Amino acid sequence: MRLQKYKGVIDVYTGLEIDYIPNITGPDRFKDFSLDYVIGAIHFVGNYPNGKPFSIAGKAPDFDEGLEMIFGNDFRKAAELYFKLNCELIQNQTPDILAHSDLIKNHNKGRFSENEVWYQKAVFEMLDCAKEKDVIIEVNTRGIYKNRSVEVYPSHFALKRMRELNIRTMLSADTHLITELTTGFEQAAEVLLSVGYKEVTVLKNNHFIQVPFSTKGINY
Repeated sequence: MRLQKYKGVIDVYTGLEIDYIPNITGPDRFKDFSLDYVIGAIHFVGNYPNGKPFSIAGKAPDFDEGLEMIFGNDFRKAAELYFKLNCELIQNQTPDILAHSDLIKNHNKGRFSENEVWYQKAVFEMLDCAKEKDVIIEVNTRGIYKNRSVEVYPSHFALKRMRELNIRTMLSADTHLITELTTGFEQAAEVLLSVGYKEVTVLKNNHFIQVPFSTKGINY
């Protein structure tokens, strides 16, 4: 009865954020689940000597340990592999949406500058892959409202290139809490507007469509 009350008012869809881990899992494993949409994500980069996947989404001490054991404290190697895996995900098991596309920057801690040529090259190659496959890249606000990043994912320079490539984007708070469903959206909208976006992507009537937006919200 409660569902009937909102029939025609609220659309409910079934989707998953699915990790891509080479030779272990990825969106292709869920083809028979009749999902309305798939969000692809990279959380694991490389493996410990015992074969355990290394999470780049965990706490700082765990990241530091993995960076030393697997990459010899070479952050560039880890970051370049991270973006390479995003490209593999897009090219080989294409999701509808790419999640938190520069998540690894959370663990920068002064290790590098996002203005460095190698870093921007790795990001731009990932964006080229997304453009080729017409993958939507989310603007994810979790990093800023959890004080893990000073910018949304992806960073301003990447959003600017996304606009140049006309890559579709959508807003996501990446939360499990009702109280945080739209947290950071106003700030994200300001950034998108500043780089020239006038529309964001939403799922409506089981189709991704482009709708105008402002810092006040979206306009159907």
